[in-house]
Amino acid sequence: MICILNYLDGLATGIEQKLYIEEVIKDHLSPIFKHAVVNFLDTKRVSPDGLEKLQDIYKRWFRPSLSTNYKSGEP
Repeated sequence: MICILNYLDGLATGIEQKLYIEEVIKDHLSPIFKHAVVNFLDTKRVSPDGLEKLQDIYKRWFRPSLSTNYKSGEP
């Protein structure tokens, strides 16, 4: 399981460094990212230490802040 988390963290690092196209990775692997974080990191089965990029991508894809979804002038 840690190998998969390290792999996903590597992809997240590549996205941040613009080595990978984020939308392509998201379209193809977002269910795997979500499953890994929810089942291994959120449940504390694996320490999140060293997996910050994976956590950042997860937050951006699955927990967007309310302010980014707000459009001025709409109810």
